[in-house]
Order: sequence, then structure tokens, then C-alpha cells
Amino acid sequence: MFCEKCGNPLKENEKFCPKCGTPVKVPENMVKNEIYGNNGQTKPEAGNVVEAAQKTVSEAAATAKNVLANLGGEGSLLKKFAGSKYKIPAIIGGAVLLLLIVLIANGARINNLVHKAFSSPESYYQFVEKKAMEDVYDLGGDLYDSIILQSLQLTYDKSVSADMSVELGKDGEELLDLAGLAGVDLSWLKSVQGEMEFSIKDSILSMAAGTSLNKDDIVSGNMIIDIDSGEMYLQIPELTKTYMGMYLEDVMGSYDYRQFQEFQEQQEISKDLVKALPSQSQVEKLLKKYTTIALKCVDDVSTGSKTLKVDGIQQKYTELKVTLDAETMENMMEAVLEEMAEDRDLEKYIVNVAEVYGEDGDDIYENFQESIDFALDNLDYQISDDTKIVMKVYVDGKGEIKGRIIEWNDYRGKKQSISILMPQKGNKAGFEFSINADDEKVELSGSGKKSGNKVTGEYELKYNGTAILDITAKKLNTADLKKGQLNGEIGIKVSSKIGSLLNLGYYGYGNYMSMITDLEFIINASSSKDSAKCKIKIIYDDQDIATISASVKTGKGSKESIPSSKNVVMVEDSDDALEWLE
Repeated sequence: MFCEKCGNPLKENEKFCPKCGTPVKVPENMVKNEIYGNNGQTKPEAGNVVEAAQKTVSEAAATAKNVLANLGGEGSLLKKFAGSKYKIPAIIGGAVLLLLIVLIANGARINNLVHKAFSSPESYYQFVEKKAMEDVYDLGGDLYDSIILQSLQLTYDKSVSADMSVELGKDGEELLDLAGLAGVDLSWLKSVQGEMEFSIKDSILSMAAGTSLNKDDIVSGNMIIDIDSGEMYLQIPELTKTYMGMYLEDVMGSYDYRQFQEFQEQQEISKDLVKALPSQSQVEKLLKKYTTIALKCVDDVSTGSKTLKVDGIQQKYTELKVTLDAETMENMMEAVLEEMAEDRDLEKYIVNVAEVYGEDGDDIYENFQESIDFALDNLDYQISDDTKIVMKVYVDGKGEIKGRIIEWNDYRGKKQSISILMPQKGNKAGFEFSINADDEKVELSGSGKKSGNKVTGEYELKYNGTAILDITAKKLNTADLKKGQLNGEIGIKVSSKIGSLLNLGYYGYGNYMSMITDLEFIINASSSKDSAKCKIKIIYDDQDIATISASVKTGKGSKESIPSSKNVVMVEDSDDALEWLE
């Protein structure tokens, strides 16, 4: 047999072309033999059986939902049956209803059970890993959008508003009164606030800032820059509504102004780049595509069972031991690189971006292809022959990954590892994240209660077994946390055990550690993709010292109007400055 796409010779049992990754179409008579065998009996390991079983489960669950949706109300199924001549015994109806509920409630478990029972260890690992990677795709897309796309928009169409305040608590005010003993009266100070707004739209950049003391406005300022004309306007509303106008070249100097003029060119480039680059959803699609290709190369997986135990919470899970040796990693790189060479979407993005910068897109893409060919020709030199990564993945009954340990040896042969363990029993959930490297260990561990996506619990950050920070969480949304969004409450306190880590007691300074260990921060946060609010309460020795509040919001830019000439004094010399002061 030969691959339909690239013509590569295929072995008898290969399901994907080892060269290009294209699925192999098997003749119908071979499919029947694979499923039923020569004696006509079904082979449970056949991939078709897994797909058929999964499809059956999905269809059953969907049917169950539709039936339940029509059980109540006028014209419902129960009423139709009750009013018809075909009477259903109550016990049969109840059993059917119970079966439907069980199907819906356990759809994920049944789906996982089917894959686990009828798949090879390698196929089952790919199944659970793909489910877990969905969150990674979302996170990768969000990071791409915020770091790349949003940053580009910041140069031509973006608005950012932020404010921050510090408000003293009752105990903080009393503490500040002590400054009077040094001859400085600060008893009047209760709070300080500041706010800022920034916007850029159609070559008009505007900024506004203001401060207030004890919630009374003190001073504010406005600045508008017309990038096209090279003029800047400043205003202090508390003094006058008249703007002070200046030419940027006079303010910045000729050299710096020429550098600033490049900003105009960058605006146009940024606009074109956002159009040329893939969208957030397209990046997520690419991540999924290449992850799937890499996962197909995993060919050494063994199964077993393991009880995970964290902070007294233990649960038994399926253990998948995945071994990635040098050959497997080379196969992964080869499969990914070969797909990249054939990926027409990648070609489009590379050509479009090159042309935005005035380069020949076809030449740049040709260079890209040459670099892939070079990498493919030198794969043997990229990875050492004795390289091996062993990963243990722990899976629950729903096919969800509840733990992962990754181990490898460094160039000296010393074992290094990263692990994350999340055993859960009922609503009790443990958590442990640790890094072991160069004979040093950093670990965050603890336990709490989990309701939906929200966790409440107590945790410790340790260094080589000694606690550094005590951390509490209250209704912390773990799903949002995976997206980089903090929603919930976190308390942070320096551990009383940190003194032993620093050996301060030996030198007689242990008593001074109470100044640090009595300090506690309680953070309440609410955030989304475009906005965030945060309050940090500072507590010292159980006393309310101060609260720091901050918020930020982003959006599209709003074009500011250029001040009319009658409201502007253009300042080019000292006489003009005096005129504005008057």
C-alpha cells in the first residue's frame, strides 16, 4: 500500500502515514477482517468499535436530554401516554426515567470507560490528553490576543483607564499619629487617590490624570498630542481652561522628534499586522492541530493504578506512564516540521506579514522552507541519544487528568522533576505543585473544599521543606485562574518558620522576624478579559493598617477633539509662556 497524499510506502498495520501524517484508508474487506476476524467474532480492540461505542453513548445522552425536556408541561410525553389507549405501567416509566437520568449524569464516565476498555494504552493517553489540552488552547489563544494583538492595537486604537487609592484603617491612623512624636503632624492624612486615562485613535493621543487627598480633588492635568501635526496641548483645569500648545520638535529636539515620527509609520504597520496575523481562534486551531500531530507519535505507554495522597486527601486513579525517548521526540519534531512545510495557512500568514514590512513574501517563505529542510536533515543532532523523559499521568473515572509528574535527567545525570497533583474525594480537594532541580525543591501544597470551580482552603509555599508563606484561598475560581484571571480571595502571610530557614535565630536576630511574620495581605480580586479590580488589605498583628484599591479597564480608543485656536496659547518663547500664565 502507498499513501494517497505523498506516495510513501506503508506497512500493513499503519493507520497514519509516518511521513506526512495522512490517515490511511483501509479497503472495506480489510476493515471487516480487522473488526470481526476470520471466525466472524468481533474484535474489541478495533478502533471502529471505539468510535461506534462513543457515538452510541453521545446519541443516547442527546436523546435522553430531549426526552427529559419534553416530559413536563402541556403536550408532554407523559401526558400524551397518560391520555392515550396505550398505558405504560408506572414502574416501567419510572425505570426508563431513571435510566435516562443516569445516562446524562454519567455520560463522561461512560465515554471514558469505552475508550479505556477498547483502546490501546497509547490511544487512551491521546484521548485524555486531548481533553486536558482544551484549556491550554484557550490559554494560548488568550495570551496571544493580550500580548500580540492587543499590544499592536495599543499603537493606534486603544483605551486604558486605571485608578488607585490608599486608605488608612483605624489602626493605621493611630500608627501615623506616632509620627507626631518626631515633630511631623500627619494626623490629617486619611487617604490618597490617583487616576489615569489613556486613549489613542486616528493619530490623536490623549491622556488625563488626577490626584485627590482625603477624597478631595487636588490637581488634574490633560494632554493631547496630534501626531500628524506634531503639536502637543497641555491643560491644568484647576488653573485655567486655556491649553498651553507646544511643537513636539521644540520640546523633544530634532533628533528625538525624528525618532517619534517613526511612530506614525508604526501605526500603519500595526494596523496591517493585525489583519495579516492569525486571529485568536485561528491560533487556537493551529495549537490543536500541531499538538494532535505530536501526540500521535507517542508509542510507549503503560497502564496501572496509583493512589495519590496530598495533605490527608487520597484517591485512587488510573496511572499512565508515558516514556518519551530520543527516537520518539525526533519523530514528533519530524511530523510537526513536515506538516509545517505543507501548511497552507502558515504560508499565508508568513507571506502576509513579510509584505507588511515591505519584503517579498515568496522569498521569505522560501527561506522558511529551507530552514525546515535544514532542521529535518539535522534532527539526529538536535536531541541526544540518551535523552529520555518519563511522564506519569493520573486519570479519574471521567477521563480528567488529576495529576502529572514529569521526570528527566540533566547533563550530569541528576534527576529533575516537575509535578502537579490534584486528588479529590467528594468536595475535598488536595493540591500540590513542586519543582525539584539541582538538589533544591520548591513546593506549594495544601487542601480545601471545592464547589464547582471555586476552592476554599489553606496552603503553604515551602523551600526545601521549610514553610515560607502561608496562603489561604476563599472562593477562588480555578477555571478563571487557568485563563490568567484572578477571581476570589487570597490571603498571604509570611510563615513563622522562615526564621529557621534564614538562620536568624543563631545570630540573635530571631525576635525581629515578628515584624515580618505579623504582616498579612488579604487580596480580593474580580477580573475578566478586559477589566480587573483588586483590593489589598494590609494587616499587622491583627490590626487594620490600610487598604490599597486598584482597577484597570481596556477597550477601543475614542478620538479626542483638538482644542480650538481661541482656547490655545502656542508657546515658543518666554513671552508666550507669560501670556499663558496670565
